[in-house]
Amino acid sequence: MYADYGIASDYNQQLAKEKHWLITKGFRAFLTIVAQSKDFKNGLEEVYRAYRDASYQAGLKDGYIYSA
Repeated sequence: MYADYGIASDYNQQLAKEKHWLITKGFRAFLTIVAQSKDFKNGLEEVYRAYRDASYQAGLKDGYIYSA
């Protein structure tokens, strides 16, 4: 089937190896780099602050007083 397109079985094996590497190691490396990036950490901190502030404001509406 692939011979009609000029693709040899060696090429298919190489693609299979690259796909395996991408799934087993490539995604982990990518996520590790992203998770350690300053932009990601800053964005996560902003989400945490927004959550904390919203929770604090909701508590004030309900009559709770938070001590820091």
